[in-house]
Amino acid sequence: MIDWQRYLPLIESILADSYPVLESENQSTQDHLQLQRLRSTHLQQLFSQLTADNEDEQIALFVHACMTNDITYTLIYTDLMTLGRNLLGQLVYQQACDDMLALHKFFERIEQQISLAYLHNYLRQLAVRNHLRLTHLANLSEKNLMVHYQNHLQWMIRLIDILQGNEVAEGLELDHLRCSFGQWLHGKAVSTLRSTSHFKEVERLHIKLHKLGRDILILFQAKPLNSKHLIYLMSRLDYISLEVGTEIAILNDMMMITEYHKDPLTGVLTRHLLDKIISTQIEIAKATESTCALLMMDLDNFKEINDAFGHLAGDQVIQHFATILTTILRKSDFIFRFGGEEFLVLVPSTTAEEAHNIAQKLRNEVNKETVVTKEGQLIHYSVSIGVTSIEPSNLSFVTKEVVNHYIGEADARLYLAKRNGRNRVE
Repeated sequence: MIDWQRYLPLIESILADSYPVLESENQSTQDHLQLQRLRSTHLQQLFSQLTADNEDEQIALFVHACMTNDITYTLIYTDLMTLGRNLLGQLVYQQACDDMLALHKFFERIEQQISLAYLHNYLRQLAVRNHLRLTHLANLSEKNLMVHYQNHLQWMIRLIDILQGNEVAEGLELDHLRCSFGQWLHGKAVSTLRSTSHFKEVERLHIKLHKLGRDILILFQAKPLNSKHLIYLMSRLDYISLEVGTEIAILNDMMMITEYHKDPLTGVLTRHLLDKIISTQIEIAKATESTCALLMMDLDNFKEINDAFGHLAGDQVIQHFATILTTILRKSDFIFRFGGEEFLVLVPSTTAEEAHNIAQKLRNEVNKETVVTKEGQLIHYSVSIGVTSIEPSNLSFVTKEVVNHYIGEADARLYLAKRNGRNRVE
């Protein structure tokens, strides 16, 4: 056993070099430095209290402190390996062969214990997240294709249960053709969806997910357990799982859009189920841990177009703009005729930056176009757009008030675009 008190000054010196005391006025840098100091403190406390008789107890306290302060496994593993390498370098220099061997074995033990503790913690967190995703899906009044994502999440939870020792591995279907989701994909799926790129992507991800599931069970059943690699594979599986959910949501949107009420003039959706569609999409975004956005649009100076060219020409302009929307936007985006010359677009699985880029693309396309009336007159028009991003993770419940809040926010951004000169995105 190493006499840790003998090496404590050296350990403190290495930690001081690794985590120098720095100051910064930048908040993110301050947070980073504070986390560094916290990691250094936990390591110092570990080695200052370590003896031959309390090794397991001190390692357990160290792991608990790291988890309590949300220090990731990757960071603490890197810290320990850096400290271990530096200590070994010093022992090589001092030719302390017995301590070198003891130190190597100690860091092997602590790495195994820490990775196992982090694996159990990660699996608990992952189980909670998947149950939460199921809860969001349960809130949907009409699940439609999302029921298949629900079945997939239940498969994920069963796999987690196996890794936690709560269920036997034989109960999990690993054949991607035989699980309930696979049977739908390769048998009962809506024929109109099969030719889409999103359907093909779901098929690809589903095969990849089951292969990874098999690899995880093989690794789990191997001895000794490689907890570190299991954490990595489970994090990959969770990422693919969310991708599967996002792609199913897109297919679901494409199917539902064809079934909703359409505006007779433009062929886009009416406001009939607006609140329901938006609240459903927010719940789906919560279940797939994605974001979405609303784009409120209004054709600039439309009354002047009606006055100058007549209402039939005005209808032609509205139809022209609706065609631009349906051409540029995805089949899974919800386009509503909000009223008169005003349109509202809900774009699922879209970040704030992506939503602004979409809005700019639409505005630029309108500026390039010219409407030719039946009398041969040329009409140039422009559009103002207000964009608001919806971050579902910030919402506990999705109510009518929440939906109205985001619509109002998009409308306020549109008003700002009008006030700032029209033909712009805010």
